[in-house]
Amino acid sequence: MHRALPLLLCCAVLLPAPASAARKRFNQLLRVTEPAGRKVASAHPFVNVVVRFGTGPEGTADPASFRARLGGVNVTPLFRQTVENGGVTGMRAALGPALLAPGARRANRLRMQVRGRSPKGRPIHDADLLRFRSADMPDQAPVAHARMTTGSDVLISDVPLQFDGASSDDPEGDELSYHWDFGDGTTSEEAGPVHVFRPSAADVTVRLTVSDGQLDGHDQVTMLAVPTVPPGRTPGILKVDAPAPLEFAAVALGQGATLRFTVSNPDPTPTSDLIVRLGINGAAFALDPTRLDLGPGESAPVTLTFAPAATGHQTAEITVVASATNQTSVHFLSHGHGGAAPGTGPLPVAEPVFFNGLTGSSAGIFPDGTRFAADTNVHTCLTPQHGAGFGDYCLTDADCAANNGTCALTGTCIRGDNAGQPCSTPTDCPNGFCPSALPFDPVKMCGDGAGGLYMASDAGTYTDPALNPVNELTGTLMHVQFDGSGNRVGAGIVERTTDGTTQIACDRIPAAAGGQIYLAEDLAYSPAPSCFRSTREALIAKRKSDGNESVLVFRLDAAEGLDPCNDDFDPVDDLEVARDGSVAFVAYPAGIFRVRPTPLLMTPDVDDVFQVHPDGSVLAVTSDDQGPTGLLRLYKISVDQAINGAPHLSDLTPCATVTVPNNRGASTLRVTTFISFAVDPVSPGAGDATVLLSFLAGGGSGVLSPSLRVTGTVAISSPAGSPSCNVLGVVNLEPLDQLTF
Repeated sequence: MHRALPLLLCCAVLLPAPASAARKRFNQLLRVTEPAGRKVASAHPFVNVVVRFGTGPEGTADPASFRARLGGVNVTPLFRQTVENGGVTGMRAALGPALLAPGARRANRLRMQVRGRSPKGRPIHDADLLRFRSADMPDQAPVAHARMTTGSDVLISDVPLQFDGASSDDPEGDELSYHWDFGDGTTSEEAGPVHVFRPSAADVTVRLTVSDGQLDGHDQVTMLAVPTVPPGRTPGILKVDAPAPLEFAAVALGQGATLRFTVSNPDPTPTSDLIVRLGINGAAFALDPTRLDLGPGESAPVTLTFAPAATGHQTAEITVVASATNQTSVHFLSHGHGGAAPGTGPLPVAEPVFFNGLTGSSAGIFPDGTRFAADTNVHTCLTPQHGAGFGDYCLTDADCAANNGTCALTGTCIRGDNAGQPCSTPTDCPNGFCPSALPFDPVKMCGDGAGGLYMASDAGTYTDPALNPVNELTGTLMHVQFDGSGNRVGAGIVERTTDGTTQIACDRIPAAAGGQIYLAEDLAYSPAPSCFRSTREALIAKRKSDGNESVLVFRLDAAEGLDPCNDDFDPVDDLEVARDGSVAFVAYPAGIFRVRPTPLLMTPDVDDVFQVHPDGSVLAVTSDDQGPTGLLRLYKISVDQAINGAPHLSDLTPCATVTVPNNRGASTLRVTTFISFAVDPVSPGAGDATVLLSFLAGGGSGVLSPSLRVTGTVAISSPAGSPSCNVLGVVNLEPLDQLTF
């Protein structure tokens, strides 16, 4: 795992444009991407201004019509066009101290405008007024990212290999120059060069240096030479297995621990020869042996040692390169924590984190690393019409009263090791089924602000006593409370929810102080008789203390501009609220929208899970592959940026980039995905936050056993009010689904 370098702690903010510059839906020809999201722009000594032109449904800008004035000075000649893929995508300029108002207390006023054509060919124009303050600050070094975008990181001779450094970035938005050293005596000054290596029996290290004109950033890619088999032998088949993930958990300083994995050659061909080289990049980790020669059907164990010399989370990336016909190289991860600690080590968070494992069971981790099984089991109603295991979810008889039933707290094991024996929990029936006890299977869950959980399921209600095809009750909302040791101390069925109601969110206010749960609830809709729609989705607030409800937004998809008579119903894909509940956001196919207190498009590029930062900005994650590397990019979008035109993610610099091996081999399919992510203050009430990001890389299935698939959770620090983040590193090797605090 490559650790992203700290990005700049710096500040600048865009203030809302005046009414004359207000944007219309198809009139977003200008987007200012730098400076953005800070209160004070860094002048070192120049301030970079970067503008992107809108395209597609926003209209098409005419770059020749761009004009800019700073105060009363025409600064248009200082801007030059930025070109991507042969087309002009925007303008940029470096404004020097002779033009800027000195000091951080005086605002600079930069007015920009451009003309263009709407999608229907009508003349349109857009004008933005950017107010920013500048202050002399030390230059921050750029962050270099060297990647391969074709093939893998195995040295292949006489084949064009594509490298890419364009994901390198500068905290202040400085323009970068590139210098590649290919380790064979040749170099390139391009951002994305193509290079052909000569035949070599030795590894080659390709180094990238990026410069902002003052400081440099460095990164490198090591190309591993594939072992060659002796004359008369043929390459074998590579398999790598382990009984469990290579997770060491906590190991005391000065001590060591070992785990094993096995490398095998299952090829029965008599001439088969699998020559294997093994490498590792973690300083506290070691492998033995580092070279293997396996004949037909042979295998050999490899010992992995973790001997930490420093405290904290530590990760190693293991590389196996072999003379194989199926895949010549694979990568996988190991993790350990230096120093005594519970579980896999402490987390940089203030509250317990809850999650669902891939097996469906709920669990939690306290900030000190202690893990606990989160008991979310429910029982089922026994009614005259329904036998055991087929009724509604329940915890008490009152949950079954609407159907004249009782809550079956005990039952008899069906099948399994204890078939026919009494049961009251799922664990009472190993390899079988307890009809009276089921794990609650949530679609969405959120913390109650007091160490407990609200959980929404699209199941658990099967016997709606007042059946209505529009408002049929099919889902269940449950509240579970835990004590400081993770023991369940209370639970209750809060509500039977309508069909399609799956999205909930919680503020962090305790019940006694007026805290609320928020539901995107499907309800019947009766507009004009000529309208075909019968359903709407409303934002409902429900008090945690007494269940009292209020309607906050009558129809959520109005934020998208949908017509209730002529447009199909659009369900919410995700719902999140600020910690005090004053602001609500939703994800739709058209993007992330703020729906409370007023509608605002935050970005059109994210249509699923997102989070809200304690400072009020929105966090979104994308996943992508570049050759043998998976890239997880965390973006932070402030309300100020959205007011000045909802930015595309391509216009933004990621807050952080996490790289993971994807083992995609020769596949051209995108295989790196992220499972879930959640945000928590670093301390109670703090504006700074920690992001926990869980991932699963889908490659390598033909070589690696399931236990060695590339999975894990990364911690990222995100200071309040800053567009920069810092990747703290991997904190475990688990893909944690539905993360929440």
